[in-house]
Amino acid sequence: MSYAARTRETWEVLADGAGWGIEPQIDGALYGTDEFGVLELVHTTPASVGTVVVVGHNPTMEMLAQQLDDGEGDATGAVELGTFPTSTAAVFEIDGDWTDLAPMQARLQAFHVGRADAN
Repeated sequence: MSYAARTRETWEVLADGAGWGIEPQIDGALYGTDEFGVLELVHTTPASVGTVVVVGHNPTMEMLAQQLDDGEGDATGAVELGTFPTSTAAVFEIDGDWTDLAPMQARLQAFHVGRADAN
């Protein structure tokens, strides 16, 4: 998670809503990196970790979601340029270890724009 105040606030709302009592790992490198830098950070996740939640910034998160989609998931095609506004979640499923994750190697299983619910 980025060290920016907005991402910390997003994490708090997300974790509270999900009932998670875990502390996030805050990485200053996430704030100014591109989608490939985020992927490199994900690669450092131990194989024993089953789920990774990345709270970051656009356009990086949108570009990462587009890069990862292998075209086989239930929500494939949902992430198009300009369709990933603030408060969007993309859920991917992968086979293998985090270190093996590469472009077009994850199935987009769910896509949700959270702030659309607020209207």
